[in-house]
Amino acid sequence: MSTLVLKGQWQGEVNSADRHFCGVVHESGEASVVAGTQVKVTFTGGTHRQEHSTDFHGQYILDGLEPSRFVLTSFIRKDRDAGQRGEQSGNEVQLWGGELYSTP
Repeated sequence: MSTLVLKGQWQGEVNSADRHFCGVVHESGEASVVAGTQVKVTFTGGTHRQEHSTDFHGQYILDGLEPSRFVLTSFIRKDRDAGQRGEQSGNEVQLWGGELYSTP
């Protein structure tokens, strides 16, 4: 496990199914991801079923990295203190990241 940090911008309206984060790899920790790689992150919401699985909770989809090798388990703002309002004005470039699990 390592921390993946992307530098980029949110695209689309808040709460829109089409909303996604487009950026480039800024830091990849120990993962074998090259800095500068373009990545798009989207979140697919879960279904309301009685079992606990990624289908229930939703999951992050990484477009630009091989999905069978990389799983992103969180995605939070990295260049702002926790608890600050997460508004974005215009084309503000931001740092977002999370825990990345990779397989050989």
